Amino acid sequence: MLARLAAPPRPPSVLAGTAVVLVGLVLLLVPSTGGTLTGTVRNTTDTAASSTYAACTTAAVAVGSAFFVHPLDEPGGSGALDVSGGARSGTYLGGYTQNQPGPCPAGNGRSVLLDGSSGLIANPASQINPQTFSIQVWFKTTTTNAGRLIGFGNRPGATLSTQYDRMVYLTSAGRLTFGVYPGAIRTVTSARAYNDGVWHHVVATLGSGGMVLYVDGAVVGQDPTTTSAQVYDGVGYWKAGWDNLNTWPNPTLLGVLGSFGATSNYYFAGNLAYAAVFTTQLTAGQVPGLYAARG
Repeated sequence: MLARLAAPPRPPSVLAGTAVVLVGLVLLLVPSTGGTLTGTVRNTTDTAASSTYAACTTAAVAVGSAFFVHPLDEPGGSGALDVSGGARSGTYLGGYTQNQPGPCPAGNGRSVLLDGSSGLIANPASQINPQTFSIQVWFKTTTTNAGRLIGFGNRPGATLSTQYDRMVYLTSAGRLTFGVYPGAIRTVTSARAYNDGVWHHVVATLGSGGMVLYVDGAVVGQDPTTTSAQVYDGVGYWKAGWDNLNTWPNPTLLGVLGSFGATSNYYFAGNLAYAAVFTTQLTAGQVPGLYAARG
């Protein structure tokens, strides 16, 4: 406006003073708009307040204790990338289709589809008997043929494990079961079925707080008396979509064992996304933030 009015130039000291006044007026006139940004506050015990993040990937990494985070959202032709910073990428094996619609539109919104007969994701990084951990995965399915979503076993890749626990699996009735084996089978199972063809977020944790199973941000089962898992003869490996389920219970919707007993199907048929393993027991304050990151 000064140039259009052909006003004479002001000395630098006058211009600077005018700028300060204008900035002050803007700060006074523009109201505060709190609540438009969210974040995480972490303390020295590595716990974090739940909040809404930009994407499911960001939320999983922000927890800060990830052993690996596999978004499973690659467009194709690559392994299951690890975005945690730990460089523990996994491998797709068997029958699978990448670049499928996913649960989190705030990210790139993709997932992998497993065929239910040979498809799985195997992580080659080993661990020695983790006793405090959390596992997460998003899934969508309509299967009535059970299957393992994510879990631990003593054999890598597509080799069937002979020691196996620390798992979340789907029963034939569509219920979710979290199981560990500290010398005996210990499970917690959801009351309802989740094979309804929509996306669900499952987190299972073990530690001093016992066994806790969350679905879509809420606790659906817990056992505070079980605080440890099986001690293997050697190391173990994490897999998603498949591994041994022999002798593990297959509860019906009535909450009792069906006449078929343990499930005979180990492969999961459906979509998976954002599979992750954490080395801490996530809290009831953290898990809802992971679910809310879907947007």
